[in-house]
Amino acid sequence: MPFQYKRVLVIGATSGIGEALAIRFVQEGSSVIVVGRRKDKLEEIVHKLGKDQATAVPFDITELEKIPNFVTKQFTDEAYAGLAAGDEQVAIRMSKKAFDEFELSRQKIFQGMIKQMAGGQ
Repeated sequence: MPFQYKRVLVIGATSGIGEALAIRFVQEGSSVIVVGRRKDKLEEIVHKLGKDQATAVPFDITELEKIPNFVTKQFTDEAYAGLAAGDEQVAIRMSKKAFDEFELSRQKIFQGMIKQMAGGQ
């Protein structure tokens, strides 16, 4: 079953599982927004995947106090056009409740992807 989203945000995409997910999403026909701390690694990934398939956004997810601003401000950027969160487009301005709902949706999607990668078990 092909992956249903055409544009995917991949956090932690500078190495390991995040980088592998970004590559796999592109192989499956999605474009990706790769997010990570290391700008040089993000640029390498964009170069590897192609600028038409990948966009880099430097951000350190461990800076927890900056996450709500990242979500509300960065999603107004053209780089995020067409990005879906669950079944809905991400709201440009999010309340705490909307952010929490977005996070729950993100977790469900991630769990579903892991389940699918494990053969549906």
